[in-house]
Amino acid sequence: LTYPMQHKCEFQKIHVRLMKGELNLRYFNLDSSKNLPSIVLTSKEADPITRFSINKLKDGSSLVAITSTKSIKENLLGDLFVQGKLVLDHTWNAAYPIFKPIKTIPPTCIDDGLVYVNAISSAVSSLETTAFSALNCIKLLKNQLNR
Repeated sequence: LTYPMQHKCEFQKIHVRLMKGELNLRYFNLDSSKNLPSIVLTSKEADPITRFSINKLKDGSSLVAITSTKSIKENLLGDLFVQGKLVLDHTWNAAYPIFKPIKTIPPTCIDDGLVYVNAISSAVSSLETTAFSALNCIKLLKNQLNR
């Protein structure tokens, strides 16, 4: 059985770095008296880094997960940290689908007793929609078995 795909889904590449060190608060336009938030979100247009997840440690340093759609340059990390060291560097080549408008959603029911739970993922993707789709697939299979 082959499933005719109606479109090719492209995926977003995401670069993630986990760093530990002393943050340069001036990078965030803060002085030392202000509390740094635990999550900082930006847009692709505003900053090469789209998300900072900051966990303050007991020793005064921070553990920072840095996410970007572009490769994270070393000089940018130099601006972000007074002192910092790399803990993890990873690139997700297919982190999530790049959504583009489609005219029709691929069928959930591929064949009798065979369903494609994530057929809707080309239009919208989230844990909630996958759970909803799975529930619908269970109902579909139950109706097919009761025929």
